[in-house]
Amino acid sequence: MRQVYRNGDSIGRVRRWEETRPGELTREWFTAERWKNALYVRVEGTHPTFEEAMERIVFYGVAH
Repeated sequence: MRQVYRNGDSIGRVRRWEETRPGELTREWFTAERWKNALYVRVEGTHPTFEEAMERIVFYGVAH
């Protein structure tokens, strides 16, 4: 998990998830959560890379 900051304030975080099934490769994905009213709220969707999830938080913060 990594925090995302703008001007020294936390605007969200990116979480890494993984799933391993016997005999298969490990699958990983990332989710974005924005900081709202003292809680982390998940931004819909999953992302294949950390960078895409981070961009989602940044763009969401700019739009709202």
